[in-house]
Amino acid sequence: MKVEKIVKVKNGYEVYVTGRKFFVYEDVLLKYELLLRKKVSEALIEEILKDNCFYEMYEKGLKFLKVKMRSVREVFEYLKKEGYDSWNIQKGIDRYEKEGYLSDEAYVDSFLHDALSLSLKGPLKMKKELQAKGIAETFYEDKLEGISNRVWLDRMKKIGEKRRRADHRSSEKMFKEKLKAYLYQEGYSYEMQGCMENDFGDNRDQELIRQEIIKGKRSLGYKYSGSALKEKLRMRLYRKGFSLSEIDEALKEE
Repeated sequence: MKVEKIVKVKNGYEVYVTGRKFFVYEDVLLKYELLLRKKVSEALIEEILKDNCFYEMYEKGLKFLKVKMRSVREVFEYLKKEGYDSWNIQKGIDRYEKEGYLSDEAYVDSFLHDALSLSLKGPLKMKKELQAKGIAETFYEDKLEGISNRVWLDRMKKIGEKRRRADHRSSEKMFKEKLKAYLYQEGYSYEMQGCMENDFGDNRDQELIRQEIIKGKRSLGYKYSGSALKEKLRMRLYRKGFSLSEIDEALKEE
């Protein structure tokens, strides 16, 4: 078939041959020297279009990578979802890596920088998120191990201080239990939390108990008095997480 003309269009070229036309990317145009050819066979067109499919996939993957950093698994799953075969996808991934567009190691560096700067996540949560992106342990284990314990301790303290400011009603014991569960959820192991176990002991319980006694007297005082009222207040405060010794101390003053 005779090559009649080649026209530049958006993202590539349209090649007009006898009775038909087809689109090619610039890399394919140059690879098959279509600008120099006068004729092409049906078999060659088939080969060109097959090769063109790879470049179509490559360009689609490149756009995906330019939005933000991605892991190798993310790129693979995206292109697979777009309908491309695994062989071509792997070939594309090899090229992205060679050209510096894709690197799981660089992804980890960027992820850790953002996680440490923009969040208060703990190491276990970071590890879990990296695993979900398909990152091999070899890329992040040493980097996480290299972060000072002081950094993690400071982050836990910030979380504790923030939650303390928002929680005005929990007893010291209850607050610590809730904080412990939240820190674990955020990726701090119980062992790591042991380093800061006493950092929030600001003895606010006595003031909270006094406030609860005042409220309790208002709601129970019309029905109970004397020792019966004190016993009702005692059990009510105990259910709220205050220790019996602190409760008894506060009730003595009433």
